[in-house]
Amino acid sequence: MYTEKRKSRGQTDALQQYGYHYSFEKIQPFLGKNDINIANFEAVFSLENQSPLKDKKPFVLKADAKKTLEEFKSIHLNYLVLANNHLKDYGEQGLAYTLHQLDQASISYIGAGLNQKDAHNYFEITFETKHYAIFNGYWHRDTAYLDYDFYAIGSRSGVACLNGVLLEQIMRYKQAHPERKIIVICHWGVDFKPITKDQTKLATILTQAGADLIVGHGAHTIQPIQIINQKPIVFNIGNAVFNSDGEYEQQNALPFGCIARLDLAKDIIRLYPIYTNNLQTFWQPYPVDTEDFSKASIYMTSLLTPENYMASQDKLGRYLEVKF
Repeated sequence: MYTEKRKSRGQTDALQQYGYHYSFEKIQPFLGKNDINIANFEAVFSLENQSPLKDKKPFVLKADAKKTLEEFKSIHLNYLVLANNHLKDYGEQGLAYTLHQLDQASISYIGAGLNQKDAHNYFEITFETKHYAIFNGYWHRDTAYLDYDFYAIGSRSGVACLNGVLLEQIMRYKQAHPERKIIVICHWGVDFKPITKDQTKLATILTQAGADLIVGHGAHTIQPIQIINQKPIVFNIGNAVFNSDGEYEQQNALPFGCIARLDLAKDIIRLYPIYTNNLQTFWQPYPVDTEDFSKASIYMTSLLTPENYMASQDKLGRYLEVKF
């Protein structure tokens, strides 16, 4: 959508000039060939030229299946979380086509399905003798439910909702496997804004249900980390590769995202801030310098005490580290 609009205005962007790989070049070192690389896919594949939500939804996002999936495979991106506010932008047919394309490409996914049971599927990861479960959900929005029919309910297709059904699922999993750690990836938050009361409330309930770590995205900018019920909540890691112009200056928001890396040997999460203001990076995010790491880290740790985190640097860049 973004590139098509720019074309119609006679404007260029990285996708037009350099193709699909360009935007991933400077963050590809984070995507190890032998790692489990997980990303939020915030678009949909469709054969339709026009969305059924064209006159109802302000932003409708569609991607080219062949080119996108070829790029995902080339950068070793084989796991996707799909519970977000764009996966059903082309209706039930678009969602079904997207899932089919992912299946054909052997890309695993959670957070969406042709029915509620499938949408609430989860990843299970084994590392040495330890086991982890990863759940994914999109917070409840009245508009997404009433106007866009986005949520998977019963036999209806859609995305997994961060509601009582998912909470019950997490609770039962924890009761059955108390020794396993549960990670919940949440799509939530208001664009370019600080943490909301709804996010904090949901995080509290999720940790009570059994979540050991929560990683959020959806606000298009970073939000602070907080410890709730002795569990770390990374409220928002912002964008990585996203095709919008970026509205950081207009919104007075920090122009950063984060790449999160889990070290399962130590049960720690490392957060590497990256530049995500596309008008400054020309749609090519990359790790921040020392000065901007200080800005990002001061903000992200503003709700933590010094014993809750550490800051360091490795060959990939500067990072914050939190144990979970």
